[in-house]
Amino acid sequence: MTAAQVMANIAAKLQTTLPNSPARLASDLDATLQPVPFNTTRYQLRAFAGPVTEVQDSSVAFYPAMAVSLTVAYHLGTGTEQAWTASGMQGALEALLNPSWWRTIAGVFLVAATLPEVALSDIVRVGRVVSFTLTLQLTIDPSA
Repeated sequence: MTAAQVMANIAAKLQTTLPNSPARLASDLDATLQPVPFNTTRYQLRAFAGPVTEVQDSSVAFYPAMAVSLTVAYHLGTGTEQAWTASGMQGALEALLNPSWWRTIAGVFLVAATLPEVALSDIVRVGRVVSFTLTLQLTIDPSA
């Protein structure tokens, strides 16, 4: 399986995991190109294929690695910030920070040494949009 196929599989799974009518933004690099509509969730998925990595403790099996950065943004609409951060955002984070969620994606062999993580500084609010950014490294199964 290629990195492009794995990215498409991640995007498909995000559609069923994120709340409030999730959709991918028009650009994965520039959030200013498309506003986040009222009461909706949008995301940017940045990933790149890295060098091959040793599979667990094997000295003969090497799979390609993929670094992933996922930014999820939600427009509060008329709701309060706490209504989102205490409910919808928490549910999304609980799923996305669980390595098992990532391992169920076709083409993902394992979540590498760096587990999915979000720092407090990765959760921000700009105007009526609250967002968080999650980063991780995956190992791709090329035979999937």
